[in-house]
Amino acid sequence: MINRKIPGGYVTDWRHFEFVPGILPAMASLAELGVPVIVISNQACVGKGLLSRRLLSGMTQRFTRFVREGGGRIDAVYYCPHTAESGCGCRKPRPGMLERAARDFAIDLRASVFVGDSPTDVEAAAAVGCASIVLLGQEDSVDAYPPGCAFVRSAGDLPEAVVNALRSRTRESLPAHTGGCTS
Repeated sequence: MINRKIPGGYVTDWRHFEFVPGILPAMASLAELGVPVIVISNQACVGKGLLSRRLLSGMTQRFTRFVREGGGRIDAVYYCPHTAESGCGCRKPRPGMLERAARDFAIDLRASVFVGDSPTDVEAAAAVGCASIVLLGQEDSVDAYPPGCAFVRSAGDLPEAVVNALRSRTRESLPAHTGGCTS
């Protein structure tokens, strides 16, 4: 959800990494909420031998630096390097990475929001009782997703959607979105 997907492929080189339009200011606004901002991502390209863990780590350091320089923050990044065939418990739609993040950061997943861009993200969130917000691409259809998740078509709409979802989950008053996100 931070970077554009390569249809039918993987981002295996920084030259192919392209931020989703508007995501950097959206990340800056999300950082203002005072909640953990954690990236949870399947990276089967590592398990398939298309990308080394070292190169993945280097790309992660670069994109997190860009997020920081844009005023945002990422508190942690969790990757599942396994292929779908491995059957591991961390690969989304299984909730292993979400459960690990919850333990590491003392997060109440039922009062949390998972922002993603695929049906497996929504399934992983549902498995632990998280609310889901899907950032749809131009070609994506809501029909591909199970009921119960919210949708946004622009990264600029994410901060407000996250605040609204957190309010409904916690019923506490959170600060209003004041960031300058535009799409």
